[in-house]
Amino acid sequence: MPVASSTSRGKQAPRKRAKKKTSLKGPISYLDERAKLIYGCEEPRVWTKPLRKLTRETSLGFLAIDFAEEMLGLHLLPWQKWLLVHMFELNKDGTLRFRTVIVCVARQNGKSTIAQVICLFRLLVEKTKLVLGTAQSLDIAREVWKDAVSLLENSPLCTEICKVMESNGKEELRLFSDPLNHSQKNTARWKVAAANRKGGRGLSVDTVLMDELREQQTWDAWEAIANTTMARINGLVIGISNAGDESSVVLKEQRARATAEIDEGTQMGVFEWSAPDECDLDDVKAWAQANPSLGYTLPLAALIDARGGRESSFRTENLCQWVTADVETYLDVEQWRLLEDAASQVDAGRDICVGIDVSADRRWSAVSVAGYREDGLFHVETVAYREGMFWVINYLKELLEALDLEEVVLQERGCAAAELIAPLEAEGIKVRKLRGSELGFATGQFSDRVRDRGLCHLGQPAMNLAVAGALTRKLGEAQGWDRNASRSDIAPLVAASWALYALVNPVEEEAEISAYSSMESDWWRDAREATRAELARVKEEDWWR
Repeated sequence: MPVASSTSRGKQAPRKRAKKKTSLKGPISYLDERAKLIYGCEEPRVWTKPLRKLTRETSLGFLAIDFAEEMLGLHLLPWQKWLLVHMFELNKDGTLRFRTVIVCVARQNGKSTIAQVICLFRLLVEKTKLVLGTAQSLDIAREVWKDAVSLLENSPLCTEICKVMESNGKEELRLFSDPLNHSQKNTARWKVAAANRKGGRGLSVDTVLMDELREQQTWDAWEAIANTTMARINGLVIGISNAGDESSVVLKEQRARATAEIDEGTQMGVFEWSAPDECDLDDVKAWAQANPSLGYTLPLAALIDARGGRESSFRTENLCQWVTADVETYLDVEQWRLLEDAASQVDAGRDICVGIDVSADRRWSAVSVAGYREDGLFHVETVAYREGMFWVINYLKELLEALDLEEVVLQERGCAAAELIAPLEAEGIKVRKLRGSELGFATGQFSDRVRDRGLCHLGQPAMNLAVAGALTRKLGEAQGWDRNASRSDIAPLVAASWALYALVNPVEEEAEISAYSSMESDWWRDAREATRAELARVKEEDWWR
């Protein structure tokens, strides 16, 4: 018997049962059967809106999809197709709308695959000349490049390959630019480079792929590499990553800039698949917003397993959420910001000290200085912060000569910077070596001056980042900098604290006396005899009285 509708006379339609929210409440091991039907979101949560309706006439993305599926043999996921259509939006004159694109999506969702499609499409269909693939870790850039080469070798386009160079540090894919003229002088290239200040120097690049953008902790790489596209009409810089943290200065600022301009029709686009900031950590629908491959190539069980780990890691890696420090840092960031003075400088007529430190992973070295201002406050500044350690010696020789100084200060042992002592001294540079309790004194005194507003700084990003992530460890009853536990590289801050400590606590030079050259006799024998005589005397009298 059919159920009467709400318009049937004398009867009311039965109330529909409210649908339960699909989320994982209670023990995470319990899996609601309906959660198995959850698929990742095709459309990102945060994205730059198009200027007009996107069709085959207004976006090259449709052609990119055809290329991926018909020529490369890929089956793109809905979100990957959506991204191609939107990021390859065209202006009315036929040029690409976006010159910079930031793509944020959680881990293991197919970022590398879509990056390979974009780069190969640019070379083979748009006929651009040069793609530069970079990442903070060169191995990551190599892996994306290597998989793209393999993809191409196993496709009908394999005949377009001119040459593959796989020598370490010089990876390069060369493709014939003209299918009718297979000349090695007429080729397009995909090169691999590390994301640093030297990457891309001297090149004019059509497409820059910056993978794992969250790992760029300074602007050196971005400024050096992104500018290589300026001379290209359709130059394109693509930054791909999951969410970052306090140290991800480049991704943080570029994302903020793009997000602020979402509705303004600019040349910068952002496409971010992420969970809402205030979402329930066990809400599967929020998971779907950050994981567009969920239900396709990413099983729900994998996310459930990841949920059992640290909350901060799950938020960053699997929900693509920005996570601030979950521990209290040593210095008060707000107090530090109040000390910023863009015009601050050292009084040229007073003392100045130079400090050195190296990051815990040995990837970065910092040189900072401390001096007095005209108003009596202290000035601290990082004068050099670069990758590696080998540049430090020559840089310090030039700096000390310019400042008319002879000495630098660093930690004597237990850190990577200590390895610089021998080469510095071999170059005739005096090294003041801090050790033991001095390390705690230097750390504490720097904190005291921040709290008491006794110093000023320039607001440099490297120093601000170090302050925002700096943690300490116990040194007896004092606190000393902890490079390994800190949430960012603190080398600029540590170097500044050593310099400030040396400035305030100078060491008077003492004449060195060689026990071996100035003694005419066997002095240690005389000392031993004196000790014996003293012991004999002690035995004969009440020494404690």
